[in-house]
Amino acid sequence: MARTIPVLAREALDVQNACNMRGVVRSFALAMTDLDEALSATPGSCSLRDHAITRAWVDKLASLAGTQCICERACDRMSGVWIDLEALAKG
Repeated sequence: MARTIPVLAREALDVQNACNMRGVVRSFALAMTDLDEALSATPGSCSLRDHAITRAWVDKLASLAGTQCICERACDRMSGVWIDLEALAKG
C-alpha cells in the first residue's frame, strides 16, 4: 500500500539528518513511486517535479553529493518548501 502525502512529507523532513547516500537514494526512489501514485489520484495537483516532497529529497541528495547551491534564489525557493512540508506532514 502506498504511503500518504503526510507520511511522505514527514519522511522528507526526517531524511534531512541522513548521512548514508545509498540509503537516501533507495528511499528517494520508493518515495517518488508513492508520491506519483498519490498525485495521480488527486486531479489538479502539482507535478511530481514541482512538489515540495520531491524538492526536499533532491536538496538532501545535492547536499550529500556536495553540489548543493546556496545562492539567494535557491534559498528563497527552499524556505517555502520547508513551510509546505510541515503543513503537509500535519495532514
